[in-house]
Amino acid sequence: MDERRRQSGTSVDLGGAVLTALTDAQGSFTSYRDGFPGSSDELESFGRNRYSELYAGAAWVLPFRAFLVRSESGVVLIDAGLGPKPGDFLPARQGWLPSELEAAGVSPDAVEIVLLTHLHVDHIGWAAADGRPYFSRARYVASASDWVFFEAREESRVVFEEKLAPLERAGVLELIELHEAGTAPGIVMLPTPGHTPGHMSVRVAGGEAEAVILGDVAVHPLQLHDPNLAYVYEVDAAVAARTRLSLLEELASEEVVVAAGHLPRGFGRVLRDGNAFGWRKL
Repeated sequence: MDERRRQSGTSVDLGGAVLTALTDAQGSFTSYRDGFPGSSDELESFGRNRYSELYAGAAWVLPFRAFLVRSESGVVLIDAGLGPKPGDFLPARQGWLPSELEAAGVSPDAVEIVLLTHLHVDHIGWAAADGRPYFSRARYVASASDWVFFEAREESRVVFEEKLAPLERAGVLELIELHEAGTAPGIVMLPTPGHTPGHMSVRVAGGEAEAVILGDVAVHPLQLHDPNLAYVYEVDAAVAARTRLSLLEELASEEVVVAAGHLPRGFGRVLRDGNAFGWRKL
């Protein structure tokens, strides 16, 4: 089995709530330079040395993860991966999420809530299949701001109709405004806009520890070392940078567990590194 895939399925026990990283796919859809055109050569060289697993020649190779929360209150899935083959985005996608859930002892109909940090294609892929919600018993929660943005976005039309519209038709969609919102016991969605207009991160509190699921506040660890490093697909790079800096300051001071869909290992901590930050894998 691929070493990168074997890093999936890692769990963190927060005390009464267990958070598990589930890898849906692994691959490359762009080069590092195309993804981060403002990067300096020095920063790229540092990244290639520190995070070599994210590079294959010019290509940026990254995981695509979802996160599972299990507690006495129920089963919650955070984000829904890239989805099954085929797909225009990352055609070589593996579609591992169903088997990852099975390995974790969770069937799709056991998921009670699906929280979508934002509505990019690589976070909604298993939201629906064959015109129906894939998680048949779940309530789906998403940002109202993101919904309006992606519903009107011409380049998102096909994916929206396939992956998101079925949720509304089935009556299982809950849209929330861009402010802090409790969605389940111990789980709060936090407004972290910039990557998309309504992007939200998720805080999970257990009896002994807390974790924050970043969503795509940072899609590459070099965005911790330089919070102003813009990702080409950020809707508003200036807002994204301010959001990133503010959240990283908070996470570094709290020393909470941080879960990241595209960063190495999935779980880590944000540490201060001079005037910026760094990523320490758990």
